[in-house]
Amino acid sequence: ADVALPPLPKDVTFVVDASGSITQSKLTVTARGLAAALDALRAEDRFNIVVFRDTTTTFQPDLVPATAEYKAAARAFLGGLQARGETDIYKAILPVVQQNPRPGLPNIVVVITDGHPTVGVRDTRLIINGLTADNTRRNSIFAFGGGPTVNRYMMDLLAYRNKGEAHIAANVNEIEKELPAFFSRLRDPILTGISADYGRVDKREVFPQEIPDFFQGRGVTIYGRFEPERDAEFVMRLTGLAGNQRKEMVFRADLRRA
Repeated sequence: ADVALPPLPKDVTFVVDASGSITQSKLTVTARGLAAALDALRAEDRFNIVVFRDTTTTFQPDLVPATAEYKAAARAFLGGLQARGETDIYKAILPVVQQNPRPGLPNIVVVITDGHPTVGVRDTRLIINGLTADNTRRNSIFAFGGGPTVNRYMMDLLAYRNKGEAHIAANVNEIEKELPAFFSRLRDPILTGISADYGRVDKREVFPQEIPDFFQGRGVTIYGRFEPERDAEFVMRLTGLAGNQRKEMVFRADLRRA
């Protein structure tokens, strides 16, 4: 029988670009949007905020419980941000993706930037490949930006290769509304550390090759190639962690009717 999985506690680190290239007006609406996004954190969640330029400043030394008091303090912290300095994306994200997740629980990194580094590692491919390789604990990276100048290539691929997705608001004035809407889709994680078995289908032909964490209300799309004569009866078995419990789900399909 189908069993509904209760939402898991989650750890979230927001990594916010506050460099001069962002501009103060864009940073202000971003800070307001992030302040509203904190509403999607439950009391059992933990969070932190890392603000970066060429150096980083953290809201707290480590992740803290998402209590009303800490949320209020975080909003005050965000209200005082000033856009200045250079942009070192790689150095800012690296220590965050190397955090150890709590066993069986999701560790989420939300990167909010325009994706244009000005110091440090500046090659987009090196940033994507380096952070993906350094993310050995397989934390999820989600990316958000706003306006027509965002480096979509970096945002999309960095997120895709690290179990996340990217969202770009078309206009800067939409950031305040779209950032909390984007994060609200991550409110209720139900399964993490997912692995898949596709039976006879060659898993090298199935993408994404690393299955993202499951969230209530957020779909996961899997693409693959199959041989109709050989693979007509498709069976996919997923296993994952819900806290200290291992869960298994089996999906079946008749590909002759696809």
